[in-house]
Amino acid sequence: PKGVTHTYEKFLEELEVMNAVGDGVVAPYKKATSIPQGCPLSMVIMAYLLRPWILEMLKLKLKARVLADDVMLMAMSNDSLGDFKVGVQQTLDYFQDIGAKVSEEKSFLFSTNRKSRQELRKVTWNQISTPLEVANDARDLGSHINFSCKVMGTTLNKSVEEATRTMKKVQWLPISKEMKSRITRTAVLTKALYGCEAAPISEAVLRKLQTAIAKGIGSPKVRASNALTFLVNSGGDDLDPEVIMFVRRNLMLRRMMSKHTGVKQRAERILEAYADIDFVGTFKAELGLTGVQPVP
Repeated sequence: PKGVTHTYEKFLEELEVMNAVGDGVVAPYKKATSIPQGCPLSMVIMAYLLRPWILEMLKLKLKARVLADDVMLMAMSNDSLGDFKVGVQQTLDYFQDIGAKVSEEKSFLFSTNRKSRQELRKVTWNQISTPLEVANDARDLGSHINFSCKVMGTTLNKSVEEATRTMKKVQWLPISKEMKSRITRTAVLTKALYGCEAAPISEAVLRKLQTAIAKGIGSPKVRASNALTFLVNSGGDDLDPEVIMFVRRNLMLRRMMSKHTGVKQRAERILEAYADIDFVGTFKAELGLTGVQPVP
């Protein structure tokens, strides 16, 4: 509507910005270009700017992902490295054409193939004089993704450690255990387990969180049983973070298997590989327990 458009144009034209320096602020000034912080139309504007780039990447059979000003480009083909190089260079060309500036410090490349990672570390681009960082693992949308055989969960571990410190503060609040359980669900576990479906976690870090929650909703005594505390004092759904992670990961796996047939086939192959070596927890391994006396 013209009324909305006119109002928004006036808002942008009259908007003044002040930068904080030390304990004060500089004189107000106007920006000729930029999207104001918190603008409700920022996502629409970015989608409008990046749609031509997405269409160009689709022509190259590359997968483009965009969230605000955060973009990702993926190549999955027989010549994925060659296709990826072409796509990255065209991406940099497009950003240069629209007047965007790429942050070299916040940009990195990745590959699940070791030789491709070695090759990417030598590549320079027209707009960037030095090679971009090639990561083996990285934070992505609040979770952590790994590109090599070394499994890292730095992002999740830091979130759990921060949530553990929060829970230790909740433990000493002069409120009922029911209220502590509610705070644990809404503030502690929400913060701790975000992205746990896609990232591994340190056993030691997880145990510290379990102990902190058990002491907060139950007894602070050293010999108290965490398992019994979660069973008796959860006051609803289980508050054991290990149980919650198990449920959330299984639900996500089920969802991905339902949406993507390739994921289901890959999961079946992985399960068969574990069963072939009688890995603990597989059905084949459990069959071997039927002859054990006494029955476990």
